[in-house]
Amino acid sequence: MFTGRFTGRLDHKGRIALPAPLYEQFRAYLSQTPKQPHDFNLVLVRDVDPCLALYPLPIWINFQKQLLQRINWANPQHRRFLRTLAQDVYPLKIDGHNRILIPERLRQHAQLQVPGEVVILALAHRAELWNPKLLEQQGTLPHDELTTLGTQLLPSEFFPFLPQITIHQQPHTHQKPQTPQT
Repeated sequence: MFTGRFTGRLDHKGRIALPAPLYEQFRAYLSQTPKQPHDFNLVLVRDVDPCLALYPLPIWINFQKQLLQRINWANPQHRRFLRTLAQDVYPLKIDGHNRILIPERLRQHAQLQVPGEVVILALAHRAELWNPKLLEQQGTLPHDELTTLGTQLLPSEFFPFLPQITIHQQPHTHQKPQTPQT
């Protein structure tokens, strides 16, 4: 659904303009969904990683429905989880300049500087907003791990060449080096 890596800047008020290609992706998605009875169309939340997650409202509503099916209201940890989550959920509306306002509490979580640079990663059903330094610290997967996880997570029809990839693991044996015989 959403793809791309973008760079933007927070202004002195904590607003960021969504890059045009990402804005168009969100707009296209939202135009296909039933109109919501609210004056907002996006939800910005604190992520478990040191970043923020931006969801279209219909995707967030679906996420909430799935979450509520798993919650045991008799479990105090489940209730505490919901309370923690609810404290960092902000409905947003894109303004006339394609900007969103990032609340101070969320900027602190993601260590976003005002004004400052922000990296936006569009990842399937959401976009993540990152402090560039924190994203760099997260790093990327080495090729071998990427291939291994790709074969586990991606459907075989996604990459026709995946079944041909084999990963050879060397057995971990401790053998003495052989000395040449004379």
